Order: sequence, then structure tokens, then C-alpha cells
Amino acid sequence: MKASNRIHQSLILLCLIGSLCGCASADPRQAADRYLREHFRDGSEKLAYIRRLSSPVAIESPTLHRLLPDTCFFHSILRTDYYEYRELKTIIAVTPTRRSFSIVHCFSPTWSEGTPEFLALFQGVAVTPADREQAARCITQLLADVTYDGRVGAVRPAAGSVSAELWHGRLHWRNITLTFTTSNTVEHIRVTNPKAAEPAGSRQPWLGTSVFSPTPSARRA
Repeated sequence: MKASNRIHQSLILLCLIGSLCGCASADPRQAADRYLREHFRDGSEKLAYIRRLSSPVAIESPTLHRLLPDTCFFHSILRTDYYEYRELKTIIAVTPTRRSFSIVHCFSPTWSEGTPEFLALFQGVAVTPADREQAARCITQLLADVTYDGRVGAVRPAAGSVSAELWHGRLHWRNITLTFTTSNTVEHIRVTNPKAAEPAGSRQPWLGTSVFSPTPSARRA
């Protein structure tokens, strides 16, 4: 009888531990889905997330995983109110924190221009000199994947930096430039218009940020 009680108590303890672990390790895809549903309801910011048409799809990239091993990246599509631009491709990055998720979204660069909050995820990441071009290509490919007819063009290394071209069809749309510190970490990333001397100005925030918490409502950072 005593042995039976001990087994029963052990099973209860294991169930409790399993329940706590499940809460702490909630699926990042579910977090991304909830974030989109809460931030882009029908009519919200003239953008709508329609779950049945575009639930988050994981981005598989070994280079991306090496750069940010704790962050999960997803693609999704938002519906807009604009006839000529009905679908807006979007990146969602989900990073687990101690008690929640930090979530950053990035709209297609062809939708609007903005400050590089999304790219700031990569600041401070260690990159060896031999891997700099690959890192620049990987980050630019992220943006190319949400750009209509997007692709990565030439990648040019320079002293302490690497610049990659982002193309939109036949248009050289943007330059993505990574600058590195002497200790081989990413110092900052600039997104510039090749036809302008200064970084692209802000019309609408195609780069956004938010902190997601598993509560009834998410809060913006």
C-alpha cells in the first residue's frame, strides 16, 4: 500500500512539473499566431490577419539559426484595404523571454519605409570575418522573401562592413549594410535607398516591435 501511495504521489508531481514546463515552453508559432490576431484584427491599421489563409510558416535557415539560435522566424500575409496591394508579406520574429515572448514584425520593404527596429535584433551578434558576407546575404534574403519578386543582388565587403543589394524585380530597391566592431560583432545595420545619400525616410512603419505576454492582451514595447 505504501509503495502504491509513493507511486501515486510521484505521478502527481510529474504531472505538475510537466504542466509548468508546458507553460514555460509555449509554442512560438502559437505566440506568433496570437500576436497577429491581436494586433491585426479586421480593419486594424487597415491591415487584417486572416488565420485560415495565412497562419505563420516557419523560416528554415541554418545561417539564421546560427546568428540567433533562440529566435524563431515566421512568414505570414496580411490583407490590406488597397486594391493594388491586397496582400502584405510580413516577417514575425519570436524570442522567448523569462516569462513571455518578445515579438518583432517586419513588413515588406515595398509597403513602406521605416527605421530598422527589426534589424536591431542582430546588433551585438558575433560574426567571424569569414562569415560576414554570408550573414549579410542571410539578413538581406529575409527581406527579399517578403518583397514582391525580391532577390539578393551583389554582396560587397569593405573595411569593417559588408553591403548587400536588395532587388525588387528590375529595381535596385535598397542596400543593407552591416558594420562590425573590432571584436567581430554586428555594430549596426543600415537600410539605405541607393538613389539617395541618406537612409530611407519614414512614411509608414514597415519595421515594428512589440513585447508579447501570455495575458489576455499583448502590450507594445
